[in-house]
Amino acid sequence: MDERIEQIRQQLYDARSERNKPGTDTKIITAWNAMTIRALAEASLAFDRPVYAEAAVQCATFIRTNLVRDGILYRTWDGTNPTIPGFLEDYAHLIDALIPLYEATFDLQWVEWAVELTEAMLSDFDAGDGLSFFDTSRHHDALVVRPKDMQDGATPSGNAVALHALIRLGHLTGTDAWVDRATAALGGMKQYLDQQPMAFGRFLAAGCSTLATVREVAIAAPEINPESHALAATVYKRFEPDALIAYADDASIARIPWVADRPIRNGQPTAYLCERFVCLPPVQTPADLTAQLEMGTGMIWASF
Repeated sequence: MDERIEQIRQQLYDARSERNKPGTDTKIITAWNAMTIRALAEASLAFDRPVYAEAAVQCATFIRTNLVRDGILYRTWDGTNPTIPGFLEDYAHLIDALIPLYEATFDLQWVEWAVELTEAMLSDFDAGDGLSFFDTSRHHDALVVRPKDMQDGATPSGNAVALHALIRLGHLTGTDAWVDRATAALGGMKQYLDQQPMAFGRFLAAGCSTLATVREVAIAAPEINPESHALAATVYKRFEPDALIAYADDASIARIPWVADRPIRNGQPTAYLCERFVCLPPVQTPADLTAQLEMGTGMIWASF
């Protein structure tokens, strides 16, 4: 039977090959690849699959090599050259992806690039109200009206992703101005979230991040190795959407200030679970870090 089915398949294929083949879309789109980078980076930790992180690094490296020209991020690559300056969603999704990519690799270059992209996004897409963003940048052709789509569609709203990325990167780098801007912008969306929550899912996720207390997990180790990554993976094996993970070494302190004064203990990878720079006792095994995450810090910030 299997042999007969294979013969039929071949006959169908031969007959179909006599017709014109449909066109294929071969362009590479920055925003879509950025969403893939984030998924791969998070999955690499959640499922203990380093190969996923390697694929995410390759994808991010490709974008940085081929889709950035003269400091401008481009939207598409046609196989030879970048075409069309990036839209808001390209910048926002890539910034959003570089945070978990850093957490999966502890390579500080991804945080540095995320900061560069954020500064460009704030400059090139600002809608003039100090809160929201246009979908097009100052590098695009002038339009009668610059669009600003706030609702989610097949993909999340560029504004929503941008605000969520500002919150997370702001907390990671200690840039309070980015968190404050995003929080103020989300406040202006309240009536729309109340009326049509299904149309603003990513705004709601960003709103949850403004209300949550960020859990900072600093990991100090003699070197980046499977043991230090195992501590990071402990966080991703749980549902901790507002946790941030960073590698605590001298090179990171200037960019990620909350990793300062987080020393290695007994020459072994050491994890510090902190909130607002206040930490629990350091631990050195995934089981102990899991226990701390499960119990929480016990800090009641509302009383302060």
